[in-house]
Order: sequence, then structure tokens, then C-alpha cells
Amino acid sequence: VPIIPITTFSRAVGGRICEKYVAFGAWTTKLFGLLVIAVGMFYAARYLGILLW
Repeated sequence: VPIIPITTFSRAVGGRICEKYVAFGAWTTKLFGLLVIAVGMFYAARYLGILLW
């Protein structure tokens, strides 16, 4: 079995998988950022006397 086609194929597949992980990481970072902002707003509202729960 030739080595060059195998390494080329595995590099292409690895690149695609890596791109998907990077895209997922970008969305996850934004989601956690929004979650932290939302929790901060809830705590700020409670501090100002607005009881939400």
C-alpha cells in the first residue's frame, strides 16, 4: 500500500475534523459569554431589589 496517498487522505480528513472543532468552539465561546452576561444581569437585578425568584 503506498504511503503517500494514505498520508494525504488522513491529513485532509484531519483538517476537516479540526475545522469542525474550531467552528464548534467559536459557537461554544459565544454561548458561554451570553450565559455569563445573563447571570450577571440577574444578580444585578437582585442587588437592586428586583426579586426574580
